[in-house]
Amino acid sequence: MKRRLFLLAIVALGLAPGTWLRSAQVSHTQAFTFTATPMAVEEWSSGGFAVKRAWRLNSSHPEFGGFSALLYLGGDQFLAGSDRGHLFRFALEADGPAGGTLNRIGPQSARSKTVVDLESLMLNPDTGQFWGGFERSNTIVRYSGDEREQVRARPEQMQGWSDNSGPEAMIMLADGRAIVIAEQRSGLADGGHEGLLYPGDPTQGQKAVRFAYPGEDGHRPTDMAAAPNGKVVLVLRRFELWDDPSFTIALAVADPAKIRAKKAWQSETVIALPSSLPLDNFEGLALDGSGENSASCRVWLLSDDNFSAFQDTILLELEWDQCGGFAETPQTEEPDTEKGAQTALHAP
Repeated sequence: MKRRLFLLAIVALGLAPGTWLRSAQVSHTQAFTFTATPMAVEEWSSGGFAVKRAWRLNSSHPEFGGFSALLYLGGDQFLAGSDRGHLFRFALEADGPAGGTLNRIGPQSARSKTVVDLESLMLNPDTGQFWGGFERSNTIVRYSGDEREQVRARPEQMQGWSDNSGPEAMIMLADGRAIVIAEQRSGLADGGHEGLLYPGDPTQGQKAVRFAYPGEDGHRPTDMAAAPNGKVVLVLRRFELWDDPSFTIALAVADPAKIRAKKAWQSETVIALPSSLPLDNFEGLALDGSGENSASCRVWLLSDDNFSAFQDTILLELEWDQCGGFAETPQTEEPDTEKGAQTALHAP
């Protein structure tokens, strides 16, 4: 028990903003395969969310794991990003996750977490372009659908975010606006997590509306996804070290039309996942919102195992029966004029 507490304390340090505790990086050179083992899940539903299936993902590849972001690409295709700068593409077939490629998008020789710590992803489904948010350097990079880098920028409004507390969650709304939320707490609105609402692509130098997301009961937002009804679903994580060391996970629903400058963006609904489910360090969330008139969507959560022998990479599938409908007309809001420029690093 003492050994478990010690190891979990190390995990807690690795999760704390302002710290970094990871094993050395290993350059991947071998062929990539992975297995998906079905996990037993008890029947559970709450607030329109219901659990469906779960799998434990494993691979002998030294760079498999550490997944901090997840995108649904359409059809049966998914894209996950890791904090070692890798992209994991896989298909979700009838029997579970299958196929798979694992590609490095950071520099091949990079050993510094400053240039490879990918923590968030967002997608433009119309163009196939996607964006990656990198901690420590507080950088956002836009990629083509085939993973070629297009623009690398450091938005100035993000440069005050501390190491390991950068762009933890990021999303593009249906109208082209983008939301970025930091893991760290801010001085805004009772110390909520600092958020930025951009009028468009955050790599293009536009000023953002600065707001705060308060989280819930000590939980931190780690990823988010948009629903057809215009709402945003967030996954929230809290690490409990004492008594029974474990992760507690919740899902929150919030309306981006209610974001106001320097105010708290409050969740409309928060649903705690029960400990009877296979819970771990869930940092990735994706949602299948295809079918505009359908009231039901599928929601997937993916965990970051921190490359630890006593954590798992888990893919959890849920159904949400309240995501249909159409978004309200968004209200406009003036951007925060304190800052807004950015340092463009690369724009081929």
